Amino acid sequence: MTNEVAPRVYFPKETNVPMSWKSCGCCDGHVSFKRENHEVLSRALRIALLSSTLLFSVTLFSVLTSVALGKTAWLPDQIVSFFEEEKSDADSFDRIGPAGPQGESGEKGEAGEIGPVGPTGRRGATGAQGERGEVGPQGPVGLQGLQGIPGVSGASGASGAQGERGEVGPQGPVGSQGLQGIPGVTGAPGATGAQGERGEVGPQGPTGPQGPTGPQGPTGPQGIQGVAGAPGATGAQGEPGIQGVQGIQGVQGIQGVQGIPGGFGAYGSFYDTSTTTLVTNIATVIPLNTVDFSSGVSVIDNYKISMSQSGKYNIAFSTQLRNRSNGTRIVTIWLSKNGVAPANWIPESATDIYIGRDTDTERIVAAWNFFVNASSSDYFALMIVANGDSVDAYGGTSANLLPAGIPQIPSTILTVNQVG
Repeated sequence: MTNEVAPRVYFPKETNVPMSWKSCGCCDGHVSFKRENHEVLSRALRIALLSSTLLFSVTLFSVLTSVALGKTAWLPDQIVSFFEEEKSDADSFDRIGPAGPQGESGEKGEAGEIGPVGPTGRRGATGAQGERGEVGPQGPVGLQGLQGIPGVSGASGASGAQGERGEVGPQGPVGSQGLQGIPGVTGAPGATGAQGERGEVGPQGPTGPQGPTGPQGPTGPQGIQGVAGAPGATGAQGEPGIQGVQGIQGVQGIQGVQGIPGGFGAYGSFYDTSTTTLVTNIATVIPLNTVDFSSGVSVIDNYKISMSQSGKYNIAFSTQLRNRSNGTRIVTIWLSKNGVAPANWIPESATDIYIGRDTDTERIVAAWNFFVNASSSDYFALMIVANGDSVDAYGGTSANLLPAGIPQIPSTILTVNQVG
């Protein structure tokens, strides 16, 4: 039987890979490895292959990137060293005869222990830079980078010359009316103007209708009867004589005193045109300086309300109060009889009025009436007091300026009429 020439296998002269070998007996130089050493070697080869693949990928990516950017490519020292020493290391291998045919597989032996890692080989010299490869295809567009910081604004250019004024364009259509604005806040009342001069007295009005005729007075006493003539002699019954002349009528008696008109009694209407400023906590009379008309009632000393005959009377009044302070004020009004001292004040006749709660300046009208029993010698007076300053009974111009010709405001109006 002729032995076939086995292919030759080269092994490095110096190798530290732990392995056991033996002759298979079929030919010289045929190496047989133990199975456990074969598995160790297989693992090492796989690890080397994976590392080589990874190194190749990194190297290829580096070369392509450098080429795309126009830079010199970087190659790992191991690769450069390998190419520089390839020729010099060629003589370090022994020439081995060809391998004989593979023998039958032996029984699987027990796994041996993993041998120690061999020493790192020497670093080869850097090889010459290869020619520049062709530009590879353009890679996919990368993600957009972050926006850069805005640059500093340049200086404004000089203003150009003003152009000529263009022609006036046609008038646009009238826009719709805007919403009405919110009404403005009402301004504070203006100061009261000076009182105007008193106007001339107007012409006298027409005469009113004649009042009803009063009841007829009592009949006066009968006049004195004239003196009777002497009786004539009784003659024969003759023809009826001529009737004698009628005697002179007696003088009419004196007319009696006129009685009280039925349904009507004493009355009077009065008012005041001045402004009376009240002093804090000091009682004062409410003045009445003008008589409108009256009968049986009069005002004495501009405040005393006097009746000429006894009876029952209704006294009604209204007074315009004004508060010029910024605080609340209490005004009290009551009735006094035959004097103005506290001893003359009529009990249970007072009323309080609070003013100044809502606005800084406020006007209020105080108005009510009193029923009194009066003798012909009695008189009455209206009394008033305030618990603070800047309060007065106001007479003057109305706060409303329009329409023109609004009558003046009397501070007080008072009427009296007899009811019994």
